Amino acid sequence: MARFVLLLLSFLSVKAHQTCTKGRLFVADKDASKVHVLDLDDADGVVVVSLDAPIAGARLMATDTDMATVIAVDRGSTAQGSVHFYSPGFSADDHGDHVDVVKSTPRAHDFTLTGWKPTHTTYSAGYVNVFMDGVWSSDLAEDMHNSSAVFVKESSLSTTPVVVEVPIDGAHHGVSYALSDNHFVMSLSTDARKMRVDGTSSLPGSFAVASATGAVLQQIGTEASPSCPAFHGAAKIGNTFVTGCGSGGWLRGTYNGQASEPVSWERVAFPKPNASLEYRSGTVRKYTPGSLFLADLYPLGVSAPRYVAPMSATGSVAAGSLLEVTRSTSENDVCHWAVDQAVADDGTHVAVLTKDGSLSVAEVDGTAAGTMAVASVFDSAIDCADTAMVAGHGVVHIVAGGGSPRLVTVDLAEVLEGHADHAVSSMSLSFAPASRAALALPPSMACAPEGHGHGHDHDDETSSTSMLTASLALLLGAMLWVC
Repeated sequence: MARFVLLLLSFLSVKAHQTCTKGRLFVADKDASKVHVLDLDDADGVVVVSLDAPIAGARLMATDTDMATVIAVDRGSTAQGSVHFYSPGFSADDHGDHVDVVKSTPRAHDFTLTGWKPTHTTYSAGYVNVFMDGVWSSDLAEDMHNSSAVFVKESSLSTTPVVVEVPIDGAHHGVSYALSDNHFVMSLSTDARKMRVDGTSSLPGSFAVASATGAVLQQIGTEASPSCPAFHGAAKIGNTFVTGCGSGGWLRGTYNGQASEPVSWERVAFPKPNASLEYRSGTVRKYTPGSLFLADLYPLGVSAPRYVAPMSATGSVAAGSLLEVTRSTSENDVCHWAVDQAVADDGTHVAVLTKDGSLSVAEVDGTAAGTMAVASVFDSAIDCADTAMVAGHGVVHIVAGGGSPRLVTVDLAEVLEGHADHAVSSMSLSFAPASRAALALPPSMACAPEGHGHGHDHDDETSSTSMLTASLALLLGAMLWVC
């Protein structure tokens, strides 16, 4: 009997290995200065921890690295805003034949960044990039605070933060990216903005590359010939970044490290779905596994239709690849659109959430767009301002507030395959969510979409089940031997 007890204790000590993760979802609280963290590997969606945030409903984003740092932003108003940084609690334990995902409690880093209206937050080349819009007024009697581009080395957040700040004349709504440890690209204020001319747009038109000391190394466009007039929206993959422009086309820049001109740049012309209309682009997203940028494209002066336009890191935009995302021709009914980040051989999924409560999904690549399949996610029309949507691997997660706060997860492949009734799962939330969410998902630890067979050749459920089955067999054999 003693032998049986020892074997039983041995069985109880066996732990199922978790070799991948679906990530941890950070959701801002609508009513309190908190951010709640949900472990998506837990079917019950229990809040792992609630962390202090700068304000209720703070803006959230996560880096696309294995550190998966989450950033919360308070833009501020009459006072300076702040940027807070969180560790989601992931690390890897390499056993040679496999790597286990090790989880700890998410926590806030001690470092906090302050500045005048931190707004556009991105990640590149090992840095979290924060563009401070500054404070602008045409009234010379009022204080003005210039814009600045601030770059924080992600790997230094848990020790002594390494921070690079490049001041910018004037104040505007802009963007910045680290290209290397000594090359940083940022948008520039227009001359009218610097002169505080009344009625001047806050959007920039040109960019510059600066060193870590702030010295301008290269101009990308000029005041007379802007490289991206009325810029809005940007994304970066590897050494290439793409920005949305107010007219004519996108700006695509590629970092080459040359001393004289570290960035080569070009304008990528907008396709013309309707030759009689002028178009603009204001949002750019990325599909990192396929080096594919995806941008919105919409006609000026009319509300519909809108498109998603896929663009490679080197090519133009094929007219046949445009994906129409507005089903109503009388208004823009799009709440959110997201790009699946799972590895796929046949393009990527684009998911579009619309006001009627449905989610449309289609496959796109650089040359063609597939037919959209639709799943009814909500029973009735929704308030776009009361929802947030983020993409995982093969799924999108939708946070919905209102009278019945909940997290809705939609399997994109199931929607495309016509199994909408099996695609949607939902769980209630114990707090009032704001329309701000970010998914911390280390790329090397991410579970492959179920049934796809891409990416990882393992998943946590299978590993856990096989381990448990083997342990039960061992225990049963021990019981029979003792008896």
